[in-house]
Amino acid sequence: MHFPRRGNDSNNLIIPTIAAEYNNYAAIRTPVLAIPSGSLLPISPLNSDGHGYGFHPCCSQLQTLFGAGKLAVLFNTGTLAYPLTKAQYNSTPSKRPPQLFSHADQVTQWQTSIPDQPPVSGWGGRCADLLNASNPSTAISLSVSLAGANTFEVGNVVSEYAVSTSGAIQLGNNITGTPRLTALTNVLGLPYPNMQAKAYADTASTLSLPVRR
Repeated sequence: MHFPRRGNDSNNLIIPTIAAEYNNYAAIRTPVLAIPSGSLLPISPLNSDGHGYGFHPCCSQLQTLFGAGKLAVLFNTGTLAYPLTKAQYNSTPSKRPPQLFSHADQVTQWQTSIPDQPPVSGWGGRCADLLNASNPSTAISLSVSLAGANTFEVGNVVSEYAVSTSGAIQLGNNITGTPRLTALTNVLGLPYPNMQAKAYADTASTLSLPVRR
């Protein structure tokens, strides 16, 4: 799997529909970002909290899933280094997660579940470590990425297995006929107990290596 690095403008995903609350939202978002109230897709929660909400007009499928009881919405979630009240948040900056309003840092914190120190592993990689301990002779990688290396899949034991959706990568840069080609061929010829690694090595070893002059 590969953990996404994207973000969500949650204030425009689900929006208050009660007039006073919508007006407060619209004033904060300004006319540039505020979604017109008439275009919101209303929802009817099973357990009302006394407020009204609607989805962004592009989220009709989410509205359908919510109405079918197959989707729930959880407000005010995020990473914390310590449990905090609003008063503690305001009075004790040291207890807040570092770089709280940095998108890149928040993505890393979600991928690692370590919000108060530099990360060395992701929680996906640590899960793979635990599964590997129960089944150390597995022939299929427990951590696979189709979109390159990522923090989420970094483990202490299991290394993420990254492949491309377009197949093996062809090599060039005048590698043909050089010691580098010999070294690469030796690496590809090693025995691989992992079925995926072996298949990838077999594919790479049969590719023509273009010479770039």
